[in-house]
Amino acid sequence: MVNNFIKLRGVRRKEIDPKNSLLMSRDNTALIVMDIQEKLIKAIPNRNELTWNTKKLIDGFKILNMGVYITEQNPDKLGESTEIINNIDAYPKFEKMDFSCSNCIGLSKEFKRNNIKNILFCGIETHICILQSAMDFINKGHKVFIAADCTGSRNKIDHDTAIKRLEGAGATISTSEAAIFELCRTALAKEFKDISALIKRERSNS
Repeated sequence: MVNNFIKLRGVRRKEIDPKNSLLMSRDNTALIVMDIQEKLIKAIPNRNELTWNTKKLIDGFKILNMGVYITEQNPDKLGESTEIINNIDAYPKFEKMDFSCSNCIGLSKEFKRNNIKNILFCGIETHICILQSAMDFINKGHKVFIAADCTGSRNKIDHDTAIKRLEGAGATISTSEAAIFELCRTALAKEFKDISALIKRERSNS
């Protein structure tokens, strides 16, 4: 009989199943930060909460050494990504004219090269670029997750309707904090101390 319990630091616990298909895992999940650009974000009512939570999510992915990908919609007209994305040059960035980012050849190559199966979305707008991108990736066989507290639209009804539609199409609706802990998985992870500090970080220290 296989012993599926391990003992670590005096704690006897059941070994985590890294293949649980209902959860995101570090080895095949990527974060897409969608179109958080100056001319777009200023029209979003919940922009302060959205950008704070997005920064937290990006920092969580950085701590866990996971892939973050930036998209920009027609940046010549709408401007570049906001300063909320620290050290933006450290992340691959993809310009687009289509509302969906699924046809960005460079992005598709990155996902294939890194064996990305799960995609977590944050950014704007929920009912346009995020919805169309998510639907396309679901159709291509990816599992899609939405950080609801990191997304927004100019009108609440558009955001709320898009979230319902995405969930109905098979996307998993989550939050930034839930996603970070889901990817960390255990308080025994070497990154847990930094993750815990990130979650407890006060907004005034952003």
